Amino acid sequence: MNFLLSRANERYRSGQDAVPFQIVVEEAHNLFERGAKDIAGTRGRGSRRAAKYQIGLVYATQEVSSVDQPILSNTSNWLVVHLKGPRFDAAPV
Repeated sequence: MNFLLSRANERYRSGQDAVPFQIVVEEAHNLFERGAKDIAGTRGRGSRRAAKYQIGLVYATQEVSSVDQPILSNTSNWLVVHLKGPRFDAAPV
């Protein structure tokens, strides 16, 4: 993440066109946990500067409420999907 942000910043500051790309973060509640020490560091910078550098961030999590508030407030669009899994208590057919 540091490398990607650094390169995007270099292109932005030199007036070059951004190279748009996507970063997918699975289990985001583990990476962006409330109260985590690095939220203000690399991870927080990524969420704050993503739009400026044309970086798309996709957070996949089962626990949105456990993601740190600064990350949530810097997220523009939310798509909430509830996937209903198989019922394990069902009798076999």
